[in-house]
Amino acid sequence: MESESQWNSLAKKVIRQLQTTFKSCRHCFFSEHDIHSSLYNIVKNELRQLGIEIQTTRDKCTTSLVHHEYPTPFRCDMRKYNFRVKSDNERTPRGGLYKRGHYDLVIFNPEFIRKHTLDVVSGKDYQKLRAVCQS
Repeated sequence: MESESQWNSLAKKVIRQLQTTFKSCRHCFFSEHDIHSSLYNIVKNELRQLGIEIQTTRDKCTTSLVHHEYPTPFRCDMRKYNFRVKSDNERTPRGGLYKRGHYDLVIFNPEFIRKHTLDVVSGKDYQKLRAVCQS
């Protein structure tokens, strides 16, 4: 399941299912988060059917391939509806470091999870995730 064409086929299938769900019950969605949650459930179900819903990290922790609100591996400025990636040393107008953003929903490549420890995969250790993403 790890070839690019297989992942692209899965993505298309999931998007079609989300479209069908939305078209059949538009008023079931009150917010953007409702759409994210529906997408999360569709992806989890598809991955479960393929037998790849979870994966084990290099340090033997089992985790899901799908996560909400995953931290970005970079700092950014999102003021006033803009988005700009900032370097680790750039300062805000008040002199602090720029914060990290979050992806609404991520689906990990199982190989990424297998190759790395949970502290990298979870994205909580900024320096470690940053180093992995730059290599």
